[in-house]
Amino acid sequence: MSSEDNNQIVPFPLSRQMIVDSNRLGKKKRNIIGLVEFDISVPRRLLQAHKENTGQSISFTAFMIYALGQAIQAQKEVNAYRYKKKNKIIFDEVDVSAVVETEFQGAKFPLSHVFREANRRSLLDIHAELRRIQTEKYESKSMGYWKYLRGILRLPAFMRDLFYTWVQSSPQRFKKYSGTVSLTAVGMFAPGTSGWGIGLPNHNLCVTLGGIAEKPWVVEGEIRPRPILNVTVQVNHDVTDGAPAARFVQTFKELVERGEGLEGLG
Repeated sequence: MSSEDNNQIVPFPLSRQMIVDSNRLGKKKRNIIGLVEFDISVPRRLLQAHKENTGQSISFTAFMIYALGQAIQAQKEVNAYRYKKKNKIIFDEVDVSAVVETEFQGAKFPLSHVFREANRRSLLDIHAELRRIQTEKYESKSMGYWKYLRGILRLPAFMRDLFYTWVQSSPQRFKKYSGTVSLTAVGMFAPGTSGWGIGLPNHNLCVTLGGIAEKPWVVEGEIRPRPILNVTVQVNHDVTDGAPAARFVQTFKELVERGEGLEGLG
């Protein structure tokens, strides 16, 4: 680290180059973008009740991954990719790529971890995997790929693009390394602040969780304060039409707002 006057000059992390590349490549997607609001009063109440009854805090992010998997299970059309020009493949497994902060080589590291088959797993199973990554320096396959990515990120941009093109040329290959959909929770960095986030559109379905804030909400004909979660949904319009995208959003909203998977946990 060095400085000029009162300014700091610090090394540009190699891991940031992957974000730069993702931003550049993501601009090529033609997305439908939806800004929606979810009333999360029921899941909040159920999460608090579970904590009081068992002493265990269930991750809200794990709950959202679970609900996302169930919503896509009901609306599989959004879990699709272009396949060999004239076809598209609709994956049966919902592999959710989510950013989880973990410890790696003595430092905090934002790990893009893939929660495999989120549509077939219980909420507690997904929660346990997330906590394992956060607290036990869990060495996932995603982290194992980092040793190879370090070498790739040192290559010139045109060579990196050749690698990314190779990965994305096969939906099955892309699924193996990056999952089928992504979920990003930017609201965790500014709790209590209302607002939407626009995530990196590298997947054909990207869900970004924004801020949570108390807002006036119409409940049974009356205006009442409710905790409202801002959610951004991006769908690749080249692959998925607006109607199935809208059905997915409606299903996702219903599952979240009724606290799907939280009833009966204790």
